[in-house]
Amino acid sequence: MDGTNSATLDINGYTIVLAVDPAVTLEPAVRSELARGLIPVARKAFGTDAITESDILLHALEVTHGIFVRQGDTYVAFASASPLLSSRGEVAYMQGTAIHPDVKRTGLYQLLIALRLLMLRTGASQPAYLSTRTQSPLVARRFSEFRPYPFFEQADDGCQLVATELAPLIFAEHSDFHNPDGLDFDAGTGVFRRAYEGSMYPEIPWSRDPELDAKFRERLDFERGDAVLLVAPFSLPVIESMLSASLDRLGASPSERAAVANWASLV
Repeated sequence: MDGTNSATLDINGYTIVLAVDPAVTLEPAVRSELARGLIPVARKAFGTDAITESDILLHALEVTHGIFVRQGDTYVAFASASPLLSSRGEVAYMQGTAIHPDVKRTGLYQLLIALRLLMLRTGASQPAYLSTRTQSPLVARRFSEFRPYPFFEQADDGCQLVATELAPLIFAEHSDFHNPDGLDFDAGTGVFRRAYEGSMYPEIPWSRDPELDAKFRERLDFERGDAVLLVAPFSLPVIESMLSASLDRLGASPSERAAVANWASLV
């Protein structure tokens, strides 16, 4: 497998494949295997059988940076990201994540956040911001370490400006559902109305943070398909802390931690 920042990491029974431009760098047989293997992961993660191979292609394989996680011969998670441009610099946009319920609450989600963000660095250069669009209060809580717009007070208007610029890009290029009435993004609340065809979850994954959950209830109509666009400054110290904590929770051995650190030092 070729591609800068590509690698395979082994962490306590998980095989984690990090692929840059997976649609190009992965062998056709591997891509075909992934497309088949990731469908049940996404269906279990979101509790719906409506996930199709085209969904997997869009959100996992036809991306610039993909991460695919196996336990033995079985895929259990995937995540993807792409760099987007804004007037304030490059943005690390995390566009798709699915984790099988059997391996949730293990530290794997935080690991996937950290690894994706590290993949989007190039030598001494790194994105200025990070972003993701979500309908999940629990996901928003996972990102709270970055103190993202629109839920945390910001030092300046950079995050809101970036969100306003990203919204049409995400609508046009990173969405499999398009609101027939066109883009409907409220920069004041960060809400992407009708981002999806409806609710992505049979049951909303509440964060157990009463204040955050209340904001989601107040701002989003889940059945309408609303989502929130999170934007925060790219912070390497936060990413490194998240990476270390996730490796602790996953029970990574000293040699596995060293392999991750070695990879991270090269990207």
